[in-house]
Amino acid sequence: MRERARRPQLKRDPLGGTQTRVPIQAMTTYQYASPWDFREHQRGLRAVGLISLRRRPWVRAVRIGFPIILLAVLFGGRWLAGELAFNLVLVASLLPWLLFLVLWIVLLRWGEFYLAARRTRRLDPSAQGTLTRTLSAEGFRIDGTGQSVVLTWKGVHSAVETREFLLIFLNKVSAYYVPKRLIPTPHELQAVRDLLRANLGERAQLAPPSSVRAA
Repeated sequence: MRERARRPQLKRDPLGGTQTRVPIQAMTTYQYASPWDFREHQRGLRAVGLISLRRRPWVRAVRIGFPIILLAVLFGGRWLAGELAFNLVLVASLLPWLLFLVLWIVLLRWGEFYLAARRTRRLDPSAQGTLTRTLSAEGFRIDGTGQSVVLTWKGVHSAVETREFLLIFLNKVSAYYVPKRLIPTPHELQAVRDLLRANLGERAQLAPPSSVRAA
């Protein structure tokens, strides 16, 4: 008779989550639960955003080039005509636009992810409870307050590992994040990587086995 797998044991995470632990060799399902966290969600959105921009360089170019193009349109013609002289009048006229440039950079670097996290906290019921991420041979699943999303591996665009997260992409720009802090050991982290590679192949952009370390 086939021996039954031992029942998972829940271990309390120091940051408030729980970790489902099973012997690595017997484990086919990895489940990690933690309360929704505003700052972590903000960092997760930023990680997804950085990967998305790499995949769409034209969007990055537009975001960076927009204020430069705007300043060129406003002042380029006068500068080429020799009508601009460096004096207090020029400084006063440039100051509001330089301030706009600084605010634009701040918005792209931090602001958009902060505002998106606030919107999630206000509108998404899952932000009021615990999120449970499950990775198995069948696919990826995330359960929140009153709702859940189930993805088969065929429906996953890619998986990308960052310093803090495992990102499960639905398409080039949208992803769910799994905080690596919830994965209790380097060996289990490597086992999760192996699961992703086995099911996604080249679509899994993960750290190599030699870099196994505590999350």
